[in-house]
Amino acid sequence: MNSFTHCTDVRLKERLLRPENLERLDNAIEASIAGMVLFGLVGRLSRLHLGAISSGYHPVDSCLEYLASEGKETDIPQSVDELFHAVREQVDSFLGVEDIPDPTIEYSTKTHTWITGGLSGAFASLAFADGISDADQGMRLLAAGCFATLSYLSHQKLDRPHYTGLTQTIRIPKRPLTRTELRAAVCHEYVHHVQNHVGILEHRHEIFSEGLATGAELSIAFHYGGVRDKTYSVVMQAGLLSHARTWAHASPHMRWRYDSPHALGTALFAIEERRHDSEVYRRALTGDIFKD
Repeated sequence: MNSFTHCTDVRLKERLLRPENLERLDNAIEASIAGMVLFGLVGRLSRLHLGAISSGYHPVDSCLEYLASEGKETDIPQSVDELFHAVREQVDSFLGVEDIPDPTIEYSTKTHTWITGGLSGAFASLAFADGISDADQGMRLLAAGCFATLSYLSHQKLDRPHYTGLTQTIRIPKRPLTRTELRAAVCHEYVHHVQNHVGILEHRHEIFSEGLATGAELSIAFHYGGVRDKTYSVVMQAGLLSHARTWAHASPHMRWRYDSPHALGTALFAIEERRHDSEVYRRALTGDIFKD
């Protein structure tokens, strides 16, 4: 992945902190708020707690709370079946890709999360502890406990929409979701599937990967969706950009509190989209972005 060496998390954080990009970020936030005015949402700004990340109230939760009046889809598998092919066509067209094989779609529950997290943690712990042949019993137990904890925490993602590149699987939580949430989740995770298929899904490029997926998700919702999808797009973008601004203006030793690949990546792609239009998402698939 030599053409993507400029897209590591470290380099993209440095890029976002450039003075010219902080100014562009402020302009992007103003444009997002203008979009909220267009949709009659400016009176809800206090309710959405935009920028109040330090309170722990995430803009994603704020947006979904606002959209909850839409009503929840209870038959998630059937709803995904109805949405997937249309969403796939929109993503393929937007990104200029074709012949992407279908991902496997699975559905998870809280019980499934606890069981898979616990079992995988136990097996990982035993396998790792057995490999410490010279360690005393206390070290073995400590190592096992650490691996079990890390493995369980990683499986908490199963309660949220998630894509696993190794198995090319989209996992959707089998709990009530609004159709807007569901459409956004399927779109976002399918973009990750496209990234995986073209060979650019890599852990150390998490800001790039999440920025591409979230930016494409929000642009597609705005350009292809109905009124609720457009509302979701402008509110989510305003919240995520505000989060990125909070991160950028925090003290360097405190930025870890606001670290969010989704927010920082969305900010970087929003800046590029304002400069070069939505073509940036197609160019991103080949690494032709963030080079100046």
